[in-house]
Amino acid sequence: MASPTMYSPFLASDARPAANGSTQPPSCKPEVMTVTPALAQEWATLNTRNRPVRYSRVERFARDMKAGKWLLNGETVKIAVNGTILDGQHRLYACIQSGVSFETVVIRGLPLEAQDTIDTGAARTMADQFGLRGEKCGTLLAAITRWAFAWLKGVRMTGHANASPTHAEMIALLEAEPRLRDATAWADHARKEFRPVTGSVYGMAWLLFHGSDDLAAEVFLRKVITGEDCPAGHPALAFRNRMMTARDDGQRLNQHEQLGYMIMAWKAFQEDRTLAKLLPPRGGFTPKTFPEP
Repeated sequence: MASPTMYSPFLASDARPAANGSTQPPSCKPEVMTVTPALAQEWATLNTRNRPVRYSRVERFARDMKAGKWLLNGETVKIAVNGTILDGQHRLYACIQSGVSFETVVIRGLPLEAQDTIDTGAARTMADQFGLRGEKCGTLLAAITRWAFAWLKGVRMTGHANASPTHAEMIALLEAEPRLRDATAWADHARKEFRPVTGSVYGMAWLLFHGSDDLAAEVFLRKVITGEDCPAGHPALAFRNRMMTARDDGQRLNQHEQLGYMIMAWKAFQEDRTLAKLLPPRGGFTPKTFPEP
């Protein structure tokens, strides 16, 4: 038998050729191991047959590991019969980056062909996770929580790896800020009252405006969704008109643009200014021109 092209400590000594000529192990027994950064570095050298590394994912995993939120959950690091890493590369690189060991299930001795069936199932989303935890409006709650996380990181429009939360970070934020549930419940109601605005925009507006003046926020947001008692020049009416004009003209305003316009109207309301209509900042909404509530 020809010798393997690369020495591997994971090559099963009792592997035998199968009828089709491939090397099949007699069994693939899982074991729970503590993977240290040094061991992860050693295994990473055997990561020669895998999909491209998603470094934003590595960054998120590393944050969870540093925060002590990476738990043994039954997911496996899968290693082929010749030592090739078939699954788990992002966890290994995160271990190296964070400098923190983690516990995981390891399965050795798999045929290389097994990689064709790895990661082909449906990923569990944060909305799924919130639903499993008994949270109401899981999809909307996940969207608002994710946006709130980015806002707290100082990101107003474009995404950044550090502002893309892990599931553990979103759960931690919800536990630290239960008002996210209140914002979601109100947003779920509001999006049915005034449909041109998306639910996540309502949720973020509720969080941001209540952070400065609860009573004024209640009054303003109520006027936004109902249009009641809004004479000409009222900021809430200017916002409603902007959203309805965009809808009627087939103009698709993204969630950041919608929130930007609502913040502009909110500031005018707080300052008791009339507002005939809403115009975007010169050059449009950008991270530099995005209004602060």
